[in-house]
Amino acid sequence: YDALGLLRGAVSGRHFTSDQQGKEAARAWLVTKAKTLFSEDIQKRVSLRTKCVETCVRKNDATL
Repeated sequence: YDALGLLRGAVSGRHFTSDQQGKEAARAWLVTKAKTLFSEDIQKRVSLRTKCVETCVRKNDATL
């Protein structure tokens, strides 16, 4: 997932007087977005794994 690209977009045009301010802005953005950033990707992975397991179970049941 390209979180870095999204972070760049979020801070684009902002000017920080120190590295620390930039780090704090990045951290604050991540804290507010972390839950939504990866939840969709996680749900897709869970769905794929579930389908894989179900397919394996069906194949095993068919061979019994």
